[in-house]
Amino acid sequence: MSEYMEKHSSSQLIGAPAGYVGYDHGGQLTEQIIKNPYAVLLLDEIEKAHSDLLNLLLQVMDYGQLTDNTGRIADFRHVIIIMTSNCGAVEQCRNKMGFGETQVKAGIDKAIDGAFSPEFKNRLDAIVQFNQLNKSNITQIVDKFISELEVQLNEQNIDLEVKKDVKSYLCEHGYDPKLGARPMARLINTALKKPIADALLEGNIKMGDTALIKMVKGEVKLEAKSKNNINSKKIA
Repeated sequence: MSEYMEKHSSSQLIGAPAGYVGYDHGGQLTEQIIKNPYAVLLLDEIEKAHSDLLNLLLQVMDYGQLTDNTGRIADFRHVIIIMTSNCGAVEQCRNKMGFGETQVKAGIDKAIDGAFSPEFKNRLDAIVQFNQLNKSNITQIVDKFISELEVQLNEQNIDLEVKKDVKSYLCEHGYDPKLGARPMARLINTALKKPIADALLEGNIKMGDTALIKMVKGEVKLEAKSKNNINSKKIA
């Protein structure tokens, strides 16, 4: 919701006032709900939205409807609204720095209280706190990225083999307690996808080959193996 941080941005959801540009286009939110009254609405990083937008949501949560700039009513009674927030993320990191669970929870509650008004919180059905990722979760994320890359290569008749120590390296260097697993995608691109893409463009990996990813002296390296596994060629 970072694009709705300004006071005037809430008008984008219900439509511009009469006399303003875009008045006849309707609101970005109300128009979609009128067309699709049965929906799941995801509001990402809701704490970044301007307070005027949060006040609009109060009307939705109270009455199940929202009136656009032309007087039309968008019916939200069959819309599931999910809001995400990073409130308390910093406080949650303290759990790994020696702070007790009670202190961490109190810090998270305080952060939420500072970001949202009591009337807004009271209209939420539930506040679900997600725990930090553990080693097992991170391993699953690495496996997911590798599986997606494998599917892409298989479409070109190329196999992918990633050694276990490479996965361990990705788990260790692709996760940050403050940023979560977002750095993982960048690391996968740099360590795996880019070398393979370069090798494909240069003709060092061909149809029927296997792209072998392994660790050599602490660095991720790429080799191309022929289908009969007799020939192996170091690439990057």
